[in-house]
Amino acid sequence: MNAPLYENLLAGYAKNGFTSAQPLLTADEVLEFRGQAEHWDKLLDLMHSDYRCKSQVLFNWVWRLSNHPKLLQYVCALLGDDFACWDAMMWFKKAGDEKYVSPHQDGTYWNFQPKAGLTAWVALTDSTEQSGCVRYYAGTHLHAVPHSDKKHRNNLLMRGQTANLSTVAQDNPVEVTVPAGHVVLHHPLVIHGSGPNNSDVDRLAVGLIYITPEAVPILDYGQESVTNVYGRRNPRVTVDPSPVCDMGRHEFIAWQRAYDQQHANYYKLTQSIEQGDAQ
Repeated sequence: MNAPLYENLLAGYAKNGFTSAQPLLTADEVLEFRGQAEHWDKLLDLMHSDYRCKSQVLFNWVWRLSNHPKLLQYVCALLGDDFACWDAMMWFKKAGDEKYVSPHQDGTYWNFQPKAGLTAWVALTDSTEQSGCVRYYAGTHLHAVPHSDKKHRNNLLMRGQTANLSTVAQDNPVEVTVPAGHVVLHHPLVIHGSGPNNSDVDRLAVGLIYITPEAVPILDYGQESVTNVYGRRNPRVTVDPSPVCDMGRHEFIAWQRAYDQQHANYYKLTQSIEQGDAQ
């Protein structure tokens, strides 16, 4: 990565908590990954299944996306040489979908302290204001804010976690449009959300979460795990096998273990947050 691009990426991320849309995939790669996403969504209705989480352990195509050389350059520019992929999540909104994402901070529900990592949000179709692009609250990544659960059938967040925007100075979100094949990288504490898809085309995206060895699990009801270890390994997490195919027998076994262990911590952590015990 050239020095000016590195400096601009780092400066924008440090100031706002997110980058502008960066080019990532070739036209052929967009067609391939979008085709895979559409294929498996048609078979499994991914947004209504557990398979949308930890999907880099279950699907070879998601693992390859998380391992894309250009994406790793961006992650390296922001996190340094040592990191691994902790999670991959599907963020699909069908045409005319009323689904939305309430404004929240990802890191509030990460089972790690410090929140040493980032999310790479990869658009497989154009993400526009009409189709429900991500809205970021610039500069809100400097500290955690209180959240409350506001469950709604159209909220894509499991618990409906919603940040208390009255605690932040900046309350006007920035609509970040992302062309297909581009990526936005954001800090675990930047407040963000998205509106419904009012367009006539599906909006397909994958969020890839990377953590560094400095991330220490808060709870250990399940062993946290990662894939794609680059540089120094985090000794506090295990490494899942890289999937050689999509949803094969061995891949499913590895995914089920990784998913169950991650969510054992997730549910206990949310209980602790609700009771005021977790920081």
